Amino acid sequence: MRKKIAAALAGIFVVCLVIFCLTCHGSQGAEPERENMKTYRPIPKKAEGTGIYRTKQTVKRWGWKGWEVKADAPGSLMGSNIVSISGRAILEEGGSLYAAGYRLPMAMELYGGDGVSDWEDYNIYRLKDGKWELFASNPPEKVEDRYGIMVDEGVAMNLMCYGGFLYYGVCYKHTWDEDRILDTAQFVYRVPIQGGGAEEVVETKYESKFYIYNGKVYYMPREYVREEKDWFSYTRDNVYQEMELGGENKREIYRTDMQTWGSVFALGGGCLYLLEWDDEKEWITGVNLETGDTRYYSMGGMSIYTLFYEGGYLYISSFSNTVSIFRMDVSSGQTEYLADCIEMAWRPPSEIAISEECDFVNTVWLENGYLYFMWQDKNAALERWFFSALDVETKQMSTEVLVEKESESWQEDRGYLEVVGDETAVCHNV
Repeated sequence: MRKKIAAALAGIFVVCLVIFCLTCHGSQGAEPERENMKTYRPIPKKAEGTGIYRTKQTVKRWGWKGWEVKADAPGSLMGSNIVSISGRAILEEGGSLYAAGYRLPMAMELYGGDGVSDWEDYNIYRLKDGKWELFASNPPEKVEDRYGIMVDEGVAMNLMCYGGFLYYGVCYKHTWDEDRILDTAQFVYRVPIQGGGAEEVVETKYESKFYIYNGKVYYMPREYVREEKDWFSYTRDNVYQEMELGGENKREIYRTDMQTWGSVFALGGGCLYLLEWDDEKEWITGVNLETGDTRYYSMGGMSIYTLFYEGGYLYISSFSNTVSIFRMDVSSGQTEYLADCIEMAWRPPSEIAISEECDFVNTVWLENGYLYFMWQDKNAALERWFFSALDVETKQMSTEVLVEKESESWQEDRGYLEVVGDETAVCHNV
């Protein structure tokens, strides 16, 4: 495997202040028939002097009869966050610090420690007594042995601790053989906190989020079929399942033959929320985890990018020329605009090698009622990059300027953020 070169960190900001007010409004619409729904893309309006675009959105609902939402206990949901499937790549838990291989340079810069000069993206490392040590390893050879094909790389992500185990995912990149082309694969593993070998929990669809929610794992499984000379090596149905923490007692929550993305589903309030679409429109489907009851939300033409749930609201990133963050009250269906963020952040070479998408990179994070995000003002005479923390209830927001310079070379700048414990670390590279 290739050697790694530590990425230079140009700026780290921990934002806790409340500075100014940002007001947003939502609206509620009628309830048309499902088959009459059409998709359009709204054109956002730029809020004067802010570099931020705001759009009023209307949520239309099919067959609306109310929607039961339960209150979630603190810490009941773990896993992927708003924009990225990678979740936490640096985790502070029980007095220990863990880092996925591709974020080890950032962890070493933030918290010090040595002991590792060369690392692999698919490994998990732990800081112990001032030294980083290998804690768990899942090399691509494991997947090669299973499928009998060549696997180029792997990257670990989405670290979480629960019930005495460290859980994490590893995405592997496949090449193709003479008989078929396989999509890249993703596995969920766990390792006892006291140490030991990594145990495979389940295989999921590639670049699919997975969560631990109320003591169970929720994910999209990969279901295979054997079709000669058909590069689609898995079933075309999209399935959402829950299982026990060790992989036992798998239960199907929802199955659809509509198109979905593995990175666009959320859990909370006792429900599953996912994006579906066909040739004409897209919508969000809510599924009650206990009863199986469903509700449908047509998003009034939003082009949905990702979903995340917290405190009775579904947080939605919508993509057009930039990524805009909205939130929707899942009971009333009302939405409100929150912020714009950058779409494509800078990525270390290790991430680019395994995926040309930006799904491994955090540029937005939501936790405990605060939205942390990076954004950019391309319309000013000077290019300005910002990092902001927004209280989603009061709309109070604090902002740090990451960079300010002549705008002619703005495409050269990229950044990303990680959340570790109670701190938000922002890296900006020029």
